Amino acid sequence: MQDLNFLNYVIMEGLRFEPSIPGSSHFEVKQDFSIGKYTFKQGDAFQFFFQPLHFNKDEWQRPEEFLPQRFDPDDPLYKRPDGGRRNPYSWIPFSGGKRVCFGKTFADFNMKVFATYLSQFFNFEYAEPEKYKNQYPRAYAFQLINPPVKVRLTKF
Repeated sequence: MQDLNFLNYVIMEGLRFEPSIPGSSHFEVKQDFSIGKYTFKQGDAFQFFFQPLHFNKDEWQRPEEFLPQRFDPDDPLYKRPDGGRRNPYSWIPFSGGKRVCFGKTFADFNMKVFATYLSQFFNFEYAEPEKYKNQYPRAYAFQLINPPVKVRLTKF
């Protein structure tokens, strides 16, 4: 894995675990259609939630683990568990297609600049590591209260 790409893989894996928003905007069905065992009628409304896509065991090897190398095309984790290519819509933290978030490029750029800057000067560790032994911290956009995640920064 190239070091230059690793930060990008870490950000992508972070967004797989916690997309910036929980789901897409609402869609209204224009005409009746079926997908597998599901039938939608004209006028029905639905929404895609991203996290189930990001943890789909048919698309991701060991989906519950934080493994940034899964985004490296040269790594075996890049493929689905059956060895095939992942569906391009198995990872959509900013939605996709015509409905992709218009702030995606700005957010992506800021995450990389911010993470690069901080990682050049500081080591990070949880201030309360016992609190996150069996779970990782979670926060969502549009959530009224996001509990603080206390971290300790030490200068290199």
